[in-house]
Amino acid sequence: MIDYVAIGQRIRALRHTKNLTQADLARRAGMSVSWLSHIERGSRKLSLKTLLELCRAMSIRPSELLECDGDPRPEPMPAERASGLLLLQEAPDASE
Repeated sequence: MIDYVAIGQRIRALRHTKNLTQADLARRAGMSVSWLSHIERGSRKLSLKTLLELCRAMSIRPSELLECDGDPRPEPMPAERASGLLLLQEAPDASE
């Protein structure tokens, strides 16, 4: 599951380290200050496009916003969601 609050906190922290105001970052990313404020609080889900625009505006890699506790690997999919996936396995070779 995506933790939008954590991503918003990382955006705010990185914005502060770059000495940018919300108005500065919003202008660079092509969005309103109000929208950026919602993103930083985690009260709105941001799209991949918006995430990439924010990264470009701060000159950072997307992984800097998506890493959790320094571990960039995604969380495993819960079994109840995985059960709906079609899993393909290689068939054993008949000659064996």
